[in-house]
Amino acid sequence: MTSLKIRRNDPCSCQSGKKYKHCCLAQSSSGEFAGAALESAPPEAVSSPLEQGLAAHRAGDLETAATIYKRILEPAPTNADALHLLGLIEFQRGANEAALRLIEAAIRQSRHDPRYFYNLGTVLMALGRPQDAAIQFAIAIGMNPGDAFAHGNLGAALCEAGQRKAAIASFRAALALMPEDADTWANLCVTYIEEGLAEEAAACLEQALNLNPASAKALNNVGLALQKSGDAGRAAAYFAGSIELDPRNAKALINLGKLALENPLLDDPELGINCLREALAIDPDNHINHSTLLMALQYSARVTPDQLFDEHLRYATRFELPLANTIEPHRNDRNPERRLKIGYVSADLYHHAVATFIFPILSRHDREQFDVYCYYNNDRDDWMSARLKAQVDRWVPCKGQSDAALVERIRADGIDILIDLSGHSVANRLLTFASRPAPLQASWIGYPGTTGLRAVDYYFADRYWLPAGVCDAQFTEKIVRLPVTSVTPFPDAPDVSRLPALRNGRVTFGSFNQLHKFTAEVIAMWSALLRAAPDATLLLGAMPPLDRLDGLIAQFAAHGIEQSRLQFHERCDMHTYLRLHQEVDICLDTAPYSGGTTTVHALWMGVPTLTLAGKTAAGRQGCGLPRHLDLMEFVADDATDFVAKGLAAIANLPALALTRSQLRQRFADSPVCSAAAATDGLERALRTMWRRWCSGQAPVSFDVPI
Repeated sequence: MTSLKIRRNDPCSCQSGKKYKHCCLAQSSSGEFAGAALESAPPEAVSSPLEQGLAAHRAGDLETAATIYKRILEPAPTNADALHLLGLIEFQRGANEAALRLIEAAIRQSRHDPRYFYNLGTVLMALGRPQDAAIQFAIAIGMNPGDAFAHGNLGAALCEAGQRKAAIASFRAALALMPEDADTWANLCVTYIEEGLAEEAAACLEQALNLNPASAKALNNVGLALQKSGDAGRAAAYFAGSIELDPRNAKALINLGKLALENPLLDDPELGINCLREALAIDPDNHINHSTLLMALQYSARVTPDQLFDEHLRYATRFELPLANTIEPHRNDRNPERRLKIGYVSADLYHHAVATFIFPILSRHDREQFDVYCYYNNDRDDWMSARLKAQVDRWVPCKGQSDAALVERIRADGIDILIDLSGHSVANRLLTFASRPAPLQASWIGYPGTTGLRAVDYYFADRYWLPAGVCDAQFTEKIVRLPVTSVTPFPDAPDVSRLPALRNGRVTFGSFNQLHKFTAEVIAMWSALLRAAPDATLLLGAMPPLDRLDGLIAQFAAHGIEQSRLQFHERCDMHTYLRLHQEVDICLDTAPYSGGTTTVHALWMGVPTLTLAGKTAAGRQGCGLPRHLDLMEFVADDATDFVAKGLAAIANLPALALTRSQLRQRFADSPVCSAAAATDGLERALRTMWRRWCSGQAPVSFDVPI
């Protein structure tokens, strides 16, 4: 009689791209499950209820197995084995919170089985709690040091928690026990890359490539390692190979989709979106993947504003509607003039563009009128997060907390107005907002578009970015138009230079937008301008190495633009990046997703950005600053107007030079640089929203008076 092997070796990816062993029916590599059924025994040999449940469980009949485990628990509610296995079934069903409660209950009854701790770690990883998961994997290893899977999972958890050196040691320990595991070699490769150890990473990658090349999971892992090393072409090939072996491999589809979106030079411009749609069809209840798709659609010129909005509504139907019964009445004091509790929710409260926008607001909130809370959905702490933390009344780390737990915390804190700073960007907490923990909720800064949620009442926007009637129908929220949204220029920026065209004898256009914004339509539009200005060149910053730009060069060549007219500069430090603007006369914006922070940097360096007034919120991001700074001659209506306005600007170089020389001071003197004005406008908006709620009035769009 041999024991039933109940560990299954399906890898599951963390956000960092690491793989951990996803063990629905898990056992330590050298142990057996107490009371396990016979692996090869015929059905008639299965006798005890636990063995019957295990047999059904192993056969994939979760309903029967769950029924049997529950029957065991009726007369014996402290049966640790039944609690544990029922928890694993909940995990397989995607009910991670229920799985967590059941496995924790099993551990309270018995702390002698390492598999309980291993599986608890697995559930915690799925809940986004890597630090807590690492503790459980470490306990399992302490009880069974020969468990290679536990060592590997500990490595993945430590990586996710940012403890890469410790992760390397764990991966090495796993490989000492299981040297032919390609997933662990790939994980170790990625970790070495993140640590800047290229030679060690290359050796690990070679091992991963040589092991099990016919495994869809191994190919996916190798693709992740290649992507991290910057080799997008080979990474795409491995992801595609993984999908070919397993067409329902949602993780490989997501990985290929994201890679294609970040590298639009791959052959199929719609590859990224198509992959994400396929992955969502396979796993329709994955709200993270749906948010990823929504973000991807913002970059596609082939998606109409109506289609984009409809997809956001589909997100709400799938994920918000089922949470409607979790909304409870709010008992907040309806005094319209009292001190309010404002909560900001974000994963970007570190050295990130969102933090640079929100810091001036947090530092100037009127503390006699507002208590300020920050719910930080990240464990990344740096100098910026320290500065932000010092500005607020309460700083609440919430990464890894379930949505239900975060809702309970926000309600307990008595937040009056809760503000989302993520939208559908990475690590958002929109499902928390869907349960409406605060009586008023709004979205701002982190995502240029609607959340799609009916539970989010308002969207804050600059009055020139989204003026009344332009994009209102694309939002479920009511739009609050602020007098100004403050920006903070880089404090140690180089000096503004003399207009390069006057010293070079030719015009240099430039772009510092990320490559994933370079749609075929953008390249065609830029090329049309370059053809109309045959002596001009185009400087492109934030580029990959030249040997990986063949696709981009070919796209320009297809429009008659030779490589000699293109200047490429790789990613660099901030000072070097800003100094490159001294070589640029006019920046060219992208579409349909226009620039934000890049436009701010260019204007501070005296370089206006030629932009399109798009049809969506993302496509209009470049319209606000030109209006504030009286630069509307650089805002075009369409691609034809874009070329015409570009030619008009370079036809009068003395005027362009004068604009350049005055632009930084004009910027500094404008309300755009006044954090006090921006904070005042926001606070007046918050008070107006609150007064309406206190009097029982529904949210409406409104302009905050200047």
